Amino acid sequence: MSGADWSGGYLNEETYVTGYHVTQEPALLQLMVMLLNAAWTVPREGLVYVDVGCGRGYTTCVLAAANPSWTVIGLDYMPAQIAEARELAADAGLANVTFHEVDLSQLGPAEAARLVPEADVVAAHGIWSWVSEAVQDGLLEVLNRLKPGGVAMVSYNALPGWSDGMGMQRLVHMLAASGQGRPQDRAKAAMDVVRRLQGVEAKSFQGSQHVKALLEMVEHSKLTYVAHEMLNDHWRAYFAPDVWRRMARAKLDYVGSAAITDNFLPFQVEAGQREIVDSLPPGAARELATDLVANRQFRRDIFIRGRRPQVPAAAWNELQLIRCNEGPMEDVKFTVPVGTGTVPAATMNAVMNALEGGPRSLGELLALPETSRMSAWELVPVLLLPGHARLLWREDPGPDSAAMAIARRFTIAAGRRYRADDKVIAALAIPVPSLGGGIECRAADLAVAAALMEAQRDAPDAPLPNEVVLTRGILRPEAPTEVIIEAEKSIQHLLRNRVPVWRRLGLLR
Repeated sequence: MSGADWSGGYLNEETYVTGYHVTQEPALLQLMVMLLNAAWTVPREGLVYVDVGCGRGYTTCVLAAANPSWTVIGLDYMPAQIAEARELAADAGLANVTFHEVDLSQLGPAEAARLVPEADVVAAHGIWSWVSEAVQDGLLEVLNRLKPGGVAMVSYNALPGWSDGMGMQRLVHMLAASGQGRPQDRAKAAMDVVRRLQGVEAKSFQGSQHVKALLEMVEHSKLTYVAHEMLNDHWRAYFAPDVWRRMARAKLDYVGSAAITDNFLPFQVEAGQREIVDSLPPGAARELATDLVANRQFRRDIFIRGRRPQVPAAAWNELQLIRCNEGPMEDVKFTVPVGTGTVPAATMNAVMNALEGGPRSLGELLALPETSRMSAWELVPVLLLPGHARLLWREDPGPDSAAMAIARRFTIAAGRRYRADDKVIAALAIPVPSLGGGIECRAADLAVAAALMEAQRDAPDAPLPNEVVLTRGILRPEAPTEVIIEAEKSIQHLLRNRVPVWRRLGLLR
């Protein structure tokens, strides 16, 4: 039987890319919910987490590895992806994660209840815009399994931000449907037509950020991503209020965005624009006006099944952060829709110095003289988005704990599996029990971390291997000399800057 016989319009000929999605972490979701003045009583231990559209299972497994007491469930339509997810979980010895192959278009309430216990968190990243309405209805059945007060994160391509890319998507889909070869080959051939049309100044493509971004991905051989983005029959972009109306069927109330800067209007709209947006009543019209002004292209919406006000309103002040970088800081520059901003090195070093002594609450960091004029919405992005600090989920269980052993075992298994995977085009992550999630890294960094953990497992009292030994173990024997030299330099830099962080987090002794 060919793939087309069971695809249901979804690209099923090729598995998806691998990456870690930090916006699915409950720690980040809790911070956003609290900063948006909503109540969420979320358990640190025993949490039930459901990842709908889990793909190859990487994010799902990282969360399971970082939280052995959780029940983690991954659902996906493609049997090849579920098989790989199960293999990764088995290789890492994860006992608290289960993966199910499921066709959401056939999922009713009874089947949803059989597959999914009452859940604290449901994440649905990268599904809504690429599937049929029947599949969306099945997702709503899963969302109905949220506990009262539970949280969901649903992401989708947004209008009007995608309006300048919709013509491109339709053309690419039509051309690829009649093409030959693998999905990547068909996507490349179709995008070559887009490139040629852009070259002769097709008016629809002029100034389109989507056309530019997708063409750059083709240039960098990220064809699997392009194929999965462009070639699904049911591809759509949505106005946020239309998605919210569908979510109301599962009694879900919109709270805000899992993308930190999307929640802070001064980052999204200019002062004159903000005056108009602020004059609108809170709700769908104001959100749509913001999307129009900011031209948001992708939304990561947070919903609560029964929103209540947070009491006390500033409970987020007590959330703890830990330092996740090394060395002195320079000015931190960041880009948001309204332009670029800079946080001076003096301010960043004051915060980092405070964190050097151990975890500090967000309130303590905002009380520093150097941050006295910053709001939480201004400080949090410059700490979390570049990875300078992370939120703590629980106390550090210690480097010799069973929880840390599970995290290391996963890292070793993943390091072997993904060091040469050409579908890793985004950040991966190393599970950290104290964070309740993963600390992001490149595939090469994961391979080094895995090698260091394996060395300490086999010889706990021996010094860590140096860059020469690590390079020899990671690269193939036939690697050219110039590649070996470059790898040694890169690993030397990594050992200097990341090993102290990995030790601080208990990953290395």
